Amino acid sequence: GEQPRRGHRGNKRAVGRRAAGARASAGAALHRRRNRRRHRRQAHYRGHALRVRAARYAGQHRHAGARAAAPGHL
Repeated sequence: GEQPRRGHRGNKRAVGRRAAGARASAGAALHRRRNRRRHRRQAHYRGHALRVRAARYAGQHRHAGARAAAPGHL
């Protein structure tokens, strides 16, 4: 539907920018350039969280009885 599912929302960067006109987005581009490093770090944190969660799931699957305590009971 209307809203994308949670998770990976593809690359929306170039949608409707040119139509709005380069003059309007010049300031935004400048800010993006300044923020790039911080955004990269955010992505890194997200990856780390995923890794941790994956490890927890793996631990549960390793022990046979833990399937009952699956995702909901974390």
